[in-house]
Amino acid sequence: MKFLVIELLFKTGARLNEIASLTTDAIGEDTIMIIGKGQKPSKLFLLPSVKKSLDDYLKVRQSNGTTKLLTNKDGEPMTYDGVRQEIYQIAKKAGISFSAHRSRRFFARYLYTHGVDLEGVRLLMRHSKFDTTKDYIMMGIDDAIDGIRKKELDFKESEKRVNPNNKTRPGRDLNPSHRLDRPV
Repeated sequence: MKFLVIELLFKTGARLNEIASLTTDAIGEDTIMIIGKGQKPSKLFLLPSVKKSLDDYLKVRQSNGTTKLLTNKDGEPMTYDGVRQEIYQIAKKAGISFSAHRSRRFFARYLYTHGVDLEGVRLLMRHSKFDTTKDYIMMGIDDAIDGIRKKELDFKESEKRVNPNNKTRPGRDLNPSHRLDRPV
């Protein structure tokens, strides 16, 4: 159960209270339905590794007839505080500082640094404002430089597309009647 909660936190961007309130009927083939902020239902994508962890957990999960996904060893539904306490005990044993909300920031930044555009990150994080998403993925200059290194930007390639000897305006071939071919 503990491993599953950690995977859901870091690999779906779900909030801890959303995970704690999950029910077994919310599980789809590669998605889960959660009740988010403002009681809004939302769909989260499950990576194959998370789906496998979820399926493995369901095989050994104890339940006393509850549809709540997370149960204790007696089969009783776990509360938000119970789930939170379990996760924080893992962090304490590992000797690390942990914040469930920090896992959401990690998820957002991971998506962004691996090519998901800002709108995609905003949608997956279920933010209503871009500014909130921007705060989550805030980067420093070193991160920006690393991004350029990873992309291996080649400005020579873009120079080939721009002819410095061309004295006409770009787009002149699109519609000759617009007189875009006049000298600049």
